[in-house]
Amino acid sequence: MTADLAKSVKIDPHTGEISIMCNGRIAFNISILDGHTIEVRGEQLVKDEGVIYAEQLQITPRCSNVVQVSKVRYD
Repeated sequence: MTADLAKSVKIDPHTGEISIMCNGRIAFNISILDGHTIEVRGEQLVKDEGVIYAEQLQITPRCSNVVQVSKVRYD
């Protein structure tokens, strides 16, 4: 893990919620609901390499145990 990547992930010590940052803004929040369920939220608009991404999420199945979660471009 690079130093930049380590700075882009924050864990709230009280709630255990994980925040994934992009250019200083929260792109995703991840909460553990129980031992077998997580919740992923798209939190804020983020701008990355000149492209703005909305809070909306797109989920793409990759195989039976992998999904890719991405933000949708803001048009």
